[in-house]
Amino acid sequence: MLAPFALAIVLFSALHLAIALILCGPPALVVLATLEPMRYLQLVYIFLALIGGAFIGRYFLKTHPVRWIAFLLVFNAPMFLVQRHLFASTPHIELPSADPGNPWLEAFTWVRLNTPRNAYFAAAADNLTRPSEDMHSFRALAERSILADDIKDRSVLSKAPGLVPEWRRQVDAQRGWDGFDLAGFQRLKSTFGADWVILDRPAPPGLPCPWTNQRIRVCRVP
Repeated sequence: MLAPFALAIVLFSALHLAIALILCGPPALVVLATLEPMRYLQLVYIFLALIGGAFIGRYFLKTHPVRWIAFLLVFNAPMFLVQRHLFASTPHIELPSADPGNPWLEAFTWVRLNTPRNAYFAAAADNLTRPSEDMHSFRALAERSILADDIKDRSVLSKAPGLVPEWRRQVDAQRGWDGFDLAGFQRLKSTFGADWVILDRPAPPGLPCPWTNQRIRVCRVP
């Protein structure tokens, strides 16, 4: 059974590689590169890992519990430790009913439950890399719109190059975020309509913040 499965992987890889070379070759087809044709390799890697794991289990690990424990520790412990380093402020297992234990997630939950659906937010352009933010997506978790960021939104531009001027305009408008006073936030409101802000510092005088925790403030721009 392994032989036809391996042959199918080879044929699958050859077909998609040919398609990728065609799409990424002629300059006239460069726009199709946004389809990311090399993504097919994800499936190939999964299939190869399955085959390799099957051989290791059948011919080396067999029915020896100690070997299985050692194998799983060697391969999983480094991934666990790296993940805890990258997302140190977020629980390793997140459950819908559990306390998120992350100040940003608490703020996003409050926003989702207590602000109008049409609320438009602003935050630092490097918001995703702020301490304890752990790359959580505001749009997905708070279910609200927010001005463009300078990190994750860059990937969108490869799919829609026409958005570059507006993305640049919004990111440039957020430069110097940590020094913004009330007038700076009101300028974002008058220019883009952003009537709420997410702050990880004390709010300037005149900016009301209906919700705060030990790190984050959700404030409404008057």
